[in-house]
Amino acid sequence: MKPLSITAKRMLRRAVAAFCACACVFAVSACGADETGKIRIGIKFDQPGLGFKKNGTYVGFDVDVAKYIAKKLGYSEDQIIWKEAPSKQREAMIQNGDVDMILATYSITDERKASGWMFSDGYYDSNQTLTVPEDSDIAGFADLSGKSEELCARIVSSLILSKHIDLDGDIMLF
Repeated sequence: MKPLSITAKRMLRRAVAAFCACACVFAVSACGADETGKIRIGIKFDQPGLGFKKNGTYVGFDVDVAKYIAKKLGYSEDQIIWKEAPSKQREAMIQNGDVDMILATYSITDERKASGWMFSDGYYDSNQTLTVPEDSDIAGFADLSGKSEELCARIVSSLILSKHIDLDGDIMLF
């Protein structure tokens, strides 16, 4: 038997390395939980009352609504795979197929509808309020006129407030 040339040895090493890399990828991908026949639902894990992970269980209004929807779709509670859905990742999770649906305090806006997102009817209506100290000279939204305001730039309520209230002062987005 003839010894392999240097070129043949390199090709063989590369082929073995490629085979090992593929084997590792397939082995790692098989390590996850089997999701066959299950529904993957994204919720917040950090919002008590809405979506909260507590001692390995999930509680809150969004969780209850998700369980109800899953049941109507023919899934039992043990067929639900809960996925954490942080605000900045929700759209990517849907686009990437990481979840089948998300129930996680997501405002339905005309801009989001126009961009192609599909929404159910709203199942929770969160009214916006203005909270000030009892001894404040601000009694309502009209009293904000001429004042400097700090609004969180990514919060839908800030966008609504800035569109519907005449704020003559400086508006600082953070």
